[in-house]
Amino acid sequence: MKQSTFLALFITANISFIFLQVHKRTKRIKLSYTKQTIENQKISLIKQKQELTHTLYTLNDRASIKEYIKENKDTLALVPIRINQIKKVPDDARS
Repeated sequence: MKQSTFLALFITANISFIFLQVHKRTKRIKLSYTKQTIENQKISLIKQKQELTHTLYTLNDRASIKEYIKENKDTLALVPIRINQIKKVPDDARS
């Protein structure tokens, strides 16, 4: 009887270890897939950041600002100023 209980216990333990190994392997695969998707998302966010930074620098460029003003002169309602319209501010009013 002792031998049969030992054999049953040994087989049960081995089957349990096999299931635990399979569980561990599937968990590792799942985590690997999650890591891969996060890395891909990180790469796409880095690309988006570079594109936005490039767009920001382009929009801050004086030439592009002048071009934008020329293209949208009507919608911005910009009126050229004549020199006689400019008034000098006295020095004591600045402080």
